[in-house]
Amino acid sequence: MLMIEFGNPTVQIEEAVIRPTPLPDRQGGALRRRVTVLGEWTLTIEQCQWGIEAEGSPLADSESPDDTMSCALDVLEGQALESVRVQRKTGATDFEFDLGTALLIRPYESGTERKRPEELWTLRSPDGQYLAVRDDGTYSRNDADASPDDYLWLVLPT
Repeated sequence: MLMIEFGNPTVQIEEAVIRPTPLPDRQGGALRRRVTVLGEWTLTIEQCQWGIEAEGSPLADSESPDDTMSCALDVLEGQALESVRVQRKTGATDFEFDLGTALLIRPYESGTERKRPEELWTLRSPDGQYLAVRDDGTYSRNDADASPDDYLWLVLPT
C-alpha cells in the first residue's frame, strides 16, 4: 500500500503516551507524542502495480527495495499534480506532476479469472468524499462513512 498526501498541510498532534522504543536501556518504553502531517487530499494505492518515472526514466516501482521506493517518493515531494489520465477498460491511471515526474498505476496481470474487481486507488477529498477506481473500469464516489458494500460502481466515462 502507498499513501501520498497532497495540498495544504495540517498537523495532528496526539497526547503523549508510553510507547515501545528500540533503545536497549528503556525496556518499558518511553513517553512519546505522535505527530502526523496530513494533506487536504490523500491518494491511497493498493492491489495494483505502480511505478514512478522522472522524464520517462523509471525511478522505482511496487517491487523495488524500500530504500529505492523512499528515494523515488522523495522526488515527488513538493511537486504539483498537473493531470490525471484513467484508461476506461482497466482503470490504469497516470498521475503527472509539474516537474516531469509521473506516478503510473496498473492492474496486476493475472492468468486466472478473479472472483471480484479490485480497487486500484482511492482519493480522499477535503470535503470527506472518496473517489475509488477499480481494475474493471468502474469508479465510485462515496462519503467517508459509507460501507463498501453500499458503493455504487459506475462505468468510467469515455
